[in-house]
Amino acid sequence: MTTVEDPAAARWHAADELAQGVADDGLGRRRRRVPAWILGLLVASWLLGIVLAFALPRPAHHASGEGVSVRAVAGLALSAVGFLVALVGFVWGVRTHHYVTRWRAVTSPLTRRERKAVMKQLRGKRTLDPEHADTIVAAGRQLRRATLGIAPLYAGLSLMVLGFAIGTTLLIPLILCVVSLVLFAVAGIQLLVYYRQLGAFLEAQGGGG
Repeated sequence: MTTVEDPAAARWHAADELAQGVADDGLGRRRRRVPAWILGLLVASWLLGIVLAFALPRPAHHASGEGVSVRAVAGLALSAVGFLVALVGFVWGVRTHHYVTRWRAVTSPLTRRERKAVMKQLRGKRTLDPEHADTIVAAGRQLRRATLGIAPLYAGLSLMVLGFAIGTTLLIPLILCVVSLVLFAVAGIQLLVYYRQLGAFLEAQGGGG
């Protein structure tokens, strides 16, 4: 029996309300966490940039300046294309509601353990909980749209990094670019698998893709 005193029931009730488009009582608290995460990432990126600026060797002047300039122009052009792809993809995702803010995610009121259980059900690794089936299906539909919205951003960022790799003449930045591209490729494959698993789950539940 669902009661207000039951914390688990209250969390699932909040998740169900988010699935129906109704904000729960914890939305404000989750929203306040986001600026803290963004500030932390900015500070970390600044510190990393300062460290790399002092650690990386300065570019040397080459006699074959023509070949370097051609590479630089090619890398800049590819990075510009990647930036355009990412920008257009981001605008498309925002206008079509493919992005979901952390505080409005259906599973955000749940605990980490409960979210992991939901993800296992969405990926077909655990039987669907009939008591919360509607909420879990709504979470799967929301996550699949968000996964599709990330795709152009990954493509654009990959092209930007590839362009920088082509244009650079330094070994360490080139290695960092190659490592980044490998990580992007692995993440892209994971996103594709994840997208297909969510689609299979929704098809099995009659929710479509």
